[in-house]
Amino acid sequence: GKSSRWMHDIALLQLSEPIVFNSFIRSICLPSANDTVKHGQRTFVTGWGSTQGTGSFRYLREVEVLIQSNDQCGLKSLRWETSLCAGLCENSTCDACQVNFRNLI
Repeated sequence: GKSSRWMHDIALLQLSEPIVFNSFIRSICLPSANDTVKHGQRTFVTGWGSTQGTGSFRYLREVEVLIQSNDQCGLKSLRWETSLCAGLCENSTCDACQVNFRNLI
């Protein structure tokens, strides 16, 4: 169904050749299983999503947002074990893809 469409939207690839890192190809740091996220904590959201209906963006975008509590988010069905709700940056709404108050990470 639509509610599970974006659950676990991450992929791991096994490559046939080693990666050659350069100024365009770099590694990233991933959190450990013991890392926790607290409500009110600042974090970054990145994406290539559509911008006000104009289709996908050409370059990766990022924006700093605040992690929201379940009550602040207003999504009573949100599964906190697998999802985060973020938004409301500096008294306005923002995300990396679309202008929207509730943004699941």
